[in-house]
Amino acid sequence: MKSHNIAWEPLKEDILRNSDTYHQLYYQKVVFGGPSLHFHNRALSAHDDDKIEMVYAMLVSWGMHRMGGGATMNDFNIFKDSIIEMADNIAKTKILINEGKYIMDIVKVIFENIKPMKSSKMLVGNSKVLAHYFPSQIAPIDGEYTLQFVLGKGKKNLPTWISEYDFFKQFHENLIFPIINDEAFKQKSEIWMKNKEYIWDTSIPKIIDNLIIGKISQLKNKDRKKNLTTAST
Repeated sequence: MKSHNIAWEPLKEDILRNSDTYHQLYYQKVVFGGPSLHFHNRALSAHDDDKIEMVYAMLVSWGMHRMGGGATMNDFNIFKDSIIEMADNIAKTKILINEGKYIMDIVKVIFENIKPMKSSKMLVGNSKVLAHYFPSQIAPIDGEYTLQFVLGKGKKNLPTWISEYDFFKQFHENLIFPIINDEAFKQKSEIWMKNKEYIWDTSIPKIIDNLIIGKISQLKNKDRKKNLTTAST
């Protein structure tokens, strides 16, 4: 990554070129189950008030509320009220998606006004909410995997020169949307989504997220083995 400039094109090509490898790594080593998967699926399929509650539960199951310290979510009513206030914009975004039109201007309003987290940081929690309201277009962003994939090994925080929404926007415009529109990747993803063994392949953006997790988990395993080898010598 150059100063004040993220090299998106090599990241996109990495995913497209190595998608089979990263997909295999994800399903060999990193698949989560239990409540994480259950509430992910419930959040995707629910509607109206039930959806708000299932998305809230999904966030907890995805580690966004740590009672012993760390990430902390807002009380449910605060989150619910913020989603209800954005209901018209959420509905308009779904219409734009169905019409194949640009969505990021209106998504910006939603991103900046929903309130899942107590922290002033919005990127991770808000992206996970939006990924469950607009799963065909929006991918979840994770500090452990996504940021390291984009910014480099060990990078788990955004640089000061880019805002959370600008990173979210660039991530989607330069990585997620081009990959979604790649015909070969789209065909491969449709095959994966029909395979019941690939339980986390619930949308193309989520598949891209899975591939990123697969790649970063491989790098982590290599570092872990290297450290063990060094410690034993």
